Amino acid sequence: MLINIAKLPLFWAIVLGLAFSLLKLSLSSFLLSGLSMVGVTASPVALFSLGIFLCLCLLKRRLFPSFILAGLKLIGLPLFMALIFAILGLDFRQPLVAVSLLQAAMPLAVTTFVLAQKYQLDQDLVANTIFISTLLSVIQVPIMISLLN
Repeated sequence: MLINIAKLPLFWAIVLGLAFSLLKLSLSSFLLSGLSMVGVTASPVALFSLGIFLCLCLLKRRLFPSFILAGLKLIGLPLFMALIFAILGLDFRQPLVAVSLLQAAMPLAVTTFVLAQKYQLDQDLVANTIFISTLLSVIQVPIMISLLN
């Protein structure tokens, strides 16, 4: 399990980012420019891949588990975090707390689909859950924002 985590580029990005931040290091503008160009292509490629997959299998099967997972992500996770924040005595009007709760209420990320592809997990379930959570977030996120104001 740990060996698989160590193979993930996202893991090393976090480790290097923390190291650079803690050591107050900076990248040269040449290197930063190149990494920036590569970085801006990641999301469009992931969205393109998800789009093709959704066209091939969109909502063909396993809708009930997808709705359950989307509900857990959009409602369950923010409620769990709100409970933890309440236990810690944090004020929900503080910007950091409000933004954390709002971030927890966002739909399932496309990176989840990329990881499901890479590790040959249930891509249908993940793609459907991303699609459903994104559709439901059109209603849920404004409600969350109004509750946090």
